[in-house]
Amino acid sequence: MLKQFIRRIAAAFRSHSKEASLLGAVLLLILCCALSFFAGRRSALDTEKEAAAPKEGSADLHVLATPSFLYKPYATASQAEYADAAVADPEQLTLAYVYPDGADTSLVSESLAGELYQKLAANDAQWMSGIYDLYNYTPQQAAEFLGMGIEAVQGANGVLEEFKDISIQFYDGSGAISQGLSNARDITAMCSVLYDYGILGDQEQLEAFSQSLWEASHSYTAQISGVYYCDGGCLDEGISQEEMEEVLLAGEAAESSAAQEAVSSAETGDEAVALTETEEGTVPSSAAEEESTADEAEETKEDVSVSRAAKETEEEVGPGVPAFSESSRSTPSSATPSLTSSLTEAGCPGHVDLTLSVTILGTEGEGNLFEALLLEAEGGAEGGQGSEWTWDEEKIGLVQAVLARDWYEEYGLNTAYLISQNPLSGADIEVYMQLVPKEASQQRRDLVRYALASVGKIPYYWGGKPSRPGYTGNNFGSIVAPDIEGRFLKGLDCSGWINWVYWSATGQSPGAASTSTLLGAGQAVSKEELLPGDICIRTGPEAHVVMFLGWSGDGRMVCIQETSALTNNVEVALVTPDWAAYRRLID
Repeated sequence: MLKQFIRRIAAAFRSHSKEASLLGAVLLLILCCALSFFAGRRSALDTEKEAAAPKEGSADLHVLATPSFLYKPYATASQAEYADAAVADPEQLTLAYVYPDGADTSLVSESLAGELYQKLAANDAQWMSGIYDLYNYTPQQAAEFLGMGIEAVQGANGVLEEFKDISIQFYDGSGAISQGLSNARDITAMCSVLYDYGILGDQEQLEAFSQSLWEASHSYTAQISGVYYCDGGCLDEGISQEEMEEVLLAGEAAESSAAQEAVSSAETGDEAVALTETEEGTVPSSAAEEESTADEAEETKEDVSVSRAAKETEEEVGPGVPAFSESSRSTPSSATPSLTSSLTEAGCPGHVDLTLSVTILGTEGEGNLFEALLLEAEGGAEGGQGSEWTWDEEKIGLVQAVLARDWYEEYGLNTAYLISQNPLSGADIEVYMQLVPKEASQQRRDLVRYALASVGKIPYYWGGKPSRPGYTGNNFGSIVAPDIEGRFLKGLDCSGWINWVYWSATGQSPGAASTSTLLGAGQAVSKEELLPGDICIRTGPEAHVVMFLGWSGDGRMVCIQETSALTNNVEVALVTPDWAAYRRLID
């Protein structure tokens, strides 16, 4: 069989010699390629084994290392990607480029800088909430809270129902009057510089350090004056129409330039008399000179006072709740003038004031954050001690360079300096309270006073609603996701503010969450029947709600409102008298 098969193959080759030659050449070529491939592969394996074998005198037994990025020999730091160059630059906010594990690196708010700043700003909001809540205390509640006897707030006819004057003043570390600036940005910048130096190396150390420094840099004092008496003028019918017009219309001659000056002052920290403006007009919001305010603040140091550092407060009840140590409580001032027969005959029931002094340390001037840092180090603060804590000119210069940058423009990080915007002084509030009829109920008086005390303290935030009465727990001013207009400070919208004021002052919410639903709350009144504390509602695309306060001489309405206009905060303003509805929610 085999011989026959071979003969047939030979016959086929003879009859198809050309085709057979071509086939043989192809097969030979394939065989050569295969031999060459296997020979090359064997040579490569031998080379890898030789490279992987430890060299004589070497203890490295690992296989070939994974390659890592290397700059080209001619490259410099300036040729790196922007983010890498920023991290390498100590004058940049380095922590804006450092993210915890699992964070969304497309959101700067989730960077270490974003997280630190938001926590510090939340501390500010919670702490100030507790201080602002003291505005709502009756004299008896405040006296009991401060550990004083009830006789400290007792007038000629019994315990006084309300404070004559409640004021708040901000100071820096040197004792100079300041604008009430948050230092959350300063502390974040200091953390970034210490991270660059390797003194603070991880998120836990950064958070512990920033919290301890925040606590060391915040403190306040509450002062209750002794009871004093006037000449009986407090029993008059109230401020005259001419006097009220003088207050309300004083700034209208140059309303545009004055309003712009107020905005500029709020942004730059310059001192100025505030002038709030809406589309309908302007109202001056200061009735007393700052010089007299400073003098009064100095004089009240003889009054009953209670002081408490934020750090001590945090240890007991958290940064947002006013609390005081037993050792700091004191007795009523002996400097209070005695009651005279002429005053009692005039019928004055007596008056008492509450003064709040808030100190926040910054990076400038005496008693600054750098000094507070050294005190923390001496006390054994976590994160490092000794020479590492010395803030020499180089480190301080780097902090100032970081603070000088526009954090939103360069990093997309929203930050704010102002804690409050031109709040009314006690004297301002007292002027406006003259618009409330003497026969008005105490509840209505409390409502209007609470609304006036909120001026400048609650940012406007579209869709913002309160979660509870009072300031504590609402965290107004903390950092949240931007609303439709890019506002990023937690606050209230116009109807949310109305709900919050009524809830806080009366203990009951109107039960209406929006401007349209407020149309069904309470009872309808006419424009002529309006009393301070009633609300005025506008519907439609530009829906709005305000709280009525009084009338100006030219027929416009004096109102209190949460507005998104010039101030983006609560303000007193003159508005048009024509509204779709007027509602009364109490009495």
